[in-house]
Amino acid sequence: MKKFYFTLLSLISFTCFAQQTNHIADLEFLYQAIKKTPSYKSQLKSDENYALLYQELKENLSDTVELAVYKKLYQLIAPIKDNHFGFYKIADTTIKPRPTVLNLDIDSLKQVLKQKPINDLEGLYESDKHEFAVFKTAKNEYSILYLKSKIVTGFIIETPHQSLDFISLLNGNRGFVLARNTKHVNGNFISINLYKTAKPAFNNLVIGKSNFEFKKLTEKVDYLRLSSFYSSNTNIATATKFFQQVKDSINAPNLIVDVRNNSGGGFKVSQQFIDFLKKFKGNVFILQNSRTASNAEKFLVRIKDRKNIVTLGETTVGTLAYGSNYGTTLTLPHSKFRFYPTDTFDKEDLPYENLGVEPKVKLDAFKSDWILQTLDYIKNNP
Repeated sequence: MKKFYFTLLSLISFTCFAQQTNHIADLEFLYQAIKKTPSYKSQLKSDENYALLYQELKENLSDTVELAVYKKLYQLIAPIKDNHFGFYKIADTTIKPRPTVLNLDIDSLKQVLKQKPINDLEGLYESDKHEFAVFKTAKNEYSILYLKSKIVTGFIIETPHQSLDFISLLNGNRGFVLARNTKHVNGNFISINLYKTAKPAFNNLVIGKSNFEFKKLTEKVDYLRLSSFYSSNTNIATATKFFQQVKDSINAPNLIVDVRNNSGGGFKVSQQFIDFLKKFKGNVFILQNSRTASNAEKFLVRIKDRKNIVTLGETTVGTLAYGSNYGTTLTLPHSKFRFYPTDTFDKEDLPYENLGVEPKVKLDAFKSDWILQTLDYIKNNP
């Protein structure tokens, strides 16, 4: 019997050692991959603290639970202002789901969270008629709890540079996905679709089947909607054809350009509109919101300071300085986690990474339709 227990203990020790070795290999691989990215080179190349962070993680990476390991590896990503980074574990449907369940007094928790102000991260939220609680469970970390089942569905993490990252737990913790630079606006987590209040009706823009639209609102105001700069062959062709069809019709003294909910793409689509607006002789009023991101933010940066251009709305996402244009995905040695690195960098956009692009004129998300608010602004500011 003693021999059996000794053999069992040896097997457990060997398994734990093997797992730790695998995870250290993952850590080393991720560290070296990050060091090759433009964001590391432009921000942390000479930062001794980042190297010390890596050494500290390497010395203390003894976790065997995959979620704990994932969160440790994520610490190499958190200090970097690069919101195009991707880091995830693909859901493995062959393993038994092991959701994180918290045994809490839900009624007491709800009473506490009901008192939180609208702009506090903690509070009660809704999504698709389901109720969630967001509350602090560790330093700089908040858990998202599905109240009906008491299952944790994700974490909100405060980064060192005034932004929020979201780790989503999929299919009972079978997989994890990192979403960088999550925004909390008007009491709502925008990219997670969690709402403290009724979803704001006026800052958001519901995009129909077409990514582009032009119409004349009045004799003095034209309207141009640019909802996607996605650089697929189809969208490039669609955008170019649309622009050629409408460019000569844009002749009113005032032009509203709507890039709300435009999540970006590339200059192969946006550059023709940038060039046109730089030459436009009339007044331009650009609508932007907290879902305007990536190349749509670059679009704003390149034209917003011209004398005849006024930006209106709310601060954009702040995901624009870096890009992943070659679609490279790296699998870590343990074959559990994957890293999606960035490969391009625009220095002029770095001041807006995380912070977003501020509008010159802020619009009220709850007051009235933003196009109507813009028309009022044009009327009152001839």
